[in-house]
Amino acid sequence: MAVSMRAVPALAVVLLASAFVVADETPTKSDQKPTAAAKADKADRADKAEAKAVRLTKPWKDLTSLTEDQKRQINQIHRKAVDETKAIEQREKADIMALLSDQQKAELTALQEKESAEKKAKAGQKSGKPAGAADKSDAAKEEAKASQKAQTGSN
Repeated sequence: MAVSMRAVPALAVVLLASAFVVADETPTKSDQKPTAAAKADKADRADKAEAKAVRLTKPWKDLTSLTEDQKRQINQIHRKAVDETKAIEQREKADIMALLSDQQKAELTALQEKESAEKKAKAGQKSGKPAGAADKSDAAKEEAKASQKAQTGSN
């Protein structure tokens, strides 16, 4: 079954529009149905908000000749790729974590906490916070080193 590349974005638009229609048809608390004009107004506002919300990444955002439809399609393709990348990374992490022993998982947690503390310390130094934040980072480093020594000593 061959589907043209033009049909895919058109299908996406139809699905998105139908989602707005379905969401708009939910009953109100007073069980009064909105008028057709109110529905059209709501759909117009949603379309305008979607059009404003399209922000492209480089190099696409530098193209001045893109139509709004092209921008929307590029944005949809990019979002899909980002979602797929996140799913792959999550699956990779889950597969690797399944291979690790409890000791290795604990070591990984300690390393991640150390990195987090270092990032917070650097952010604190950039924002002009007192040097106490750096002291906490040093303490975390020493604690991580001690943890590593204890783990390697037990092996």
